[in-house]
Amino acid sequence: MLAEGADLTVRDNRVYLKTIEGLRPVDVIIRRVDAGSCDPLELRSDSPFGVAGLVEAVRAGKVTVVNSLGSGLADTESFMPFLPGLCQGLLQEELQLPSLATWWCGQAEARDYVLRNLDFLETRDVFHRGASEPGSQNPDGPEAWQLGGPRELIAERGFAYLAREPMKLATVPVLGQDGLQPVPYALRVFVAFDANDYVVMPGGLARLCPPHPGQPFDFGRFGDGKDTWVLSGSATRPAPHRRTRGGAVKLRRTGRELPSRSADNLFWLGRYAERAEGIMREIRSSLLRLVDAERPDEDLLAIGQVLRPTLSRAGIEPPDEAELLADPRRHLERQLGELVFDNDRPYGLRRTLRELGRTATLARDRLSADSWRILRWLQPEEFARRPEPVGPPRAQRISGLLGQLDLGIQRLAAFSGMGMENMTRSFGWSFLDMGRRIERSLQTVELLGSLPLPGDPEDDGRLILLLDIADSFMTYRSRYLLTPQLAPVLDLLLFDETNPRSVAFQLAALVGHLGRLPHDAAEPEDRSEYRVAAGMLESLRKADATDLCRRGAGGDRPALEALLERILADLPDVTVDITRHYFSHAEGIASFPSAFTSPR
Repeated sequence: MLAEGADLTVRDNRVYLKTIEGLRPVDVIIRRVDAGSCDPLELRSDSPFGVAGLVEAVRAGKVTVVNSLGSGLADTESFMPFLPGLCQGLLQEELQLPSLATWWCGQAEARDYVLRNLDFLETRDVFHRGASEPGSQNPDGPEAWQLGGPRELIAERGFAYLAREPMKLATVPVLGQDGLQPVPYALRVFVAFDANDYVVMPGGLARLCPPHPGQPFDFGRFGDGKDTWVLSGSATRPAPHRRTRGGAVKLRRTGRELPSRSADNLFWLGRYAERAEGIMREIRSSLLRLVDAERPDEDLLAIGQVLRPTLSRAGIEPPDEAELLADPRRHLERQLGELVFDNDRPYGLRRTLRELGRTATLARDRLSADSWRILRWLQPEEFARRPEPVGPPRAQRISGLLGQLDLGIQRLAAFSGMGMENMTRSFGWSFLDMGRRIERSLQTVELLGSLPLPGDPEDDGRLILLLDIADSFMTYRSRYLLTPQLAPVLDLLLFDETNPRSVAFQLAALVGHLGRLPHDAAEPEDRSEYRVAAGMLESLRKADATDLCRRGAGGDRPALEALLERILADLPDVTVDITRHYFSHAEGIASFPSAFTSPR
């Protein structure tokens, strides 16, 4: 399995792969990470790629690392001056391919020669990370080759420096804005071992090296790379490639173990997708009411009551009551504008879309091409552009934004449809859908939280706004054929398990997913997240909409408020328990057969 450092953990000097089915012991790791970045506890503490405790596990002999830690020493350029002698001493033969003339300044004779000819030689820090450590070159730091060098440091600390003769590069014609231009290039070739001998592959990687003043060529740093092909000298076609037939393939209807990191990314991809759609629906429904010049102020005040939780999460301060009553339209436009366009609002639309794109990138290997195209379109810079201060009239600007919101909701609905129709019903799909269900439950319960407030929601427009945001207005009309009333609206949005927008529907789906997830045989069937979700669903099934509508002595609805507060308190606990059991594995270690993994 291809894995990242975040997929691995060390417990009692053993390395484990984190999967949603538990911790799988790892015996062998094929390393492709810079050695210094492999363990933030003992090596580079700022490394985001490593596995804490890996070095101690290697010392204890509990895991084998291929490309072992420290093996990059054999690739250091400080060996270059000694390669002829090493080859003769170890292999009793001459080097087949000479290197550039190189001097290690740790020898007095070599250091004196370098200092005398410093202006004509390229110098480099000996302790730069070698070519075997990918992505380690710093184009502007002391690790790069440079003409000349720090004369005083070379004289005092010669052991830390190399010098070599300048590399002379051939040129290749390159088509640019001014036509064909000769540009220096270097060719990296690849060698394969076929059990008998080494064979040079026909072609390689050409790196264009446009001149950089004072910077000699360094293969990994400059220019564009192009594959290089060697054309055949004959017109005959090569023999067709024959497919190698293996043994019988064991049929399977599931993928390999789902790493916890992938499950985590899919879970939050579902949450951010649902959050983005919910915010768009809230903004669209509110703007449609704001552009209606005939709408009374009471209806506009209802917008502020319904959207208060969303605005509060985004850190948008409401005006005081006197200012709001004086000009509710202007203040609501300001608040919605901040919700749409401000980059740094933690629950704002642009920030949510940015997090959606980031999470989609992390889960890219689990998404179909069509799903990826849909999410790539939802870039905050392209989707929600702030209008210029001087521009089209207000109604025209709002109309343009409404068109964007309509298209955004359609795209997110298309992404949801792709998940329902194209994803196999694996654990990955379960975590994606669980993220959606939890987020939709939170949003709906928070919106319903405006109903226990003083006032009559049947008269001030709150019920119609809630049905519109929840895309359930036509469902209500087809059932009741009358203006919205509190009890049937609560039944439709809170209790109705046949309505895909109701809280009960989300919790029923969540309980179903949690019941199918794997768990350690030593643990109870109903883990904490399952018990909490099932308890919330059962409390909804036992509640009565008519009882929840009854007012208390102060004009509020204490039973409804208590039920909504309980759900709002329990839903985050479900997320915490899912994270602990399936993503971070903060509890005990399950016993599984040995696994093989290779971190990237």
